[in-house]
Amino acid sequence: MKKSIKAILILLVLLSHGYLYGQIKGRLAIGPKAGYNFSKVNLDNATTVEGLALGLTAEYWLNSYSALSLDVLHSQEGYEVSTATVDFSYLQLPILYNTVFGSVNDLFQPKLGLGFSPGLLLKAEINGVDFKAQHKSAVLNLVGGLGSIVNLNKRFWLNTEIRGIAGITGNELNGTSSDPVKNRTLQVILSMVYVL
Repeated sequence: MKKSIKAILILLVLLSHGYLYGQIKGRLAIGPKAGYNFSKVNLDNATTVEGLALGLTAEYWLNSYSALSLDVLHSQEGYEVSTATVDFSYLQLPILYNTVFGSVNDLFQPKLGLGFSPGLLLKAEINGVDFKAQHKSAVLNLVGGLGSIVNLNKRFWLNTEIRGIAGITGNELNGTSSDPVKNRTLQVILSMVYVL
């Protein structure tokens, strides 16, 4: 009895895997992503610092002109004021709805994206001294951008994007509630995507 139940369960798992794979085949794309950040905060005297954004991307194509994307990025951000350099590192998780123009047969396809990005604080330093305890462990950002898909062939393409990232929530634990400090980042990013 136990062997037949086990065999039925294994068969169901294998069949559901085949069904699910058939549903996403040609719709799911994954690959590495790398970019450059120009970031600061919403303070008048803050200036921009530069950093890297590195990670992975996954895209699920709803149809030939729209896709949902999820990135997992280690993002170096921060800002400078006259007396200090503030460095942040976040694990950013941008979730975007993307609209793509043109045909998959075109070499270039312009695209627009809009979404949200939860960010988990990994590091916060001021002039090299840890002050992570004074900051929220997570922030929420609004993300919007434009870019282009460069179709190399039917299974590989390059994504080039310029994204604007604006903090919705403040990043300080004890910040002033009337004008909380929020992150602002311009991100130039490139990914190489493989269609499953």
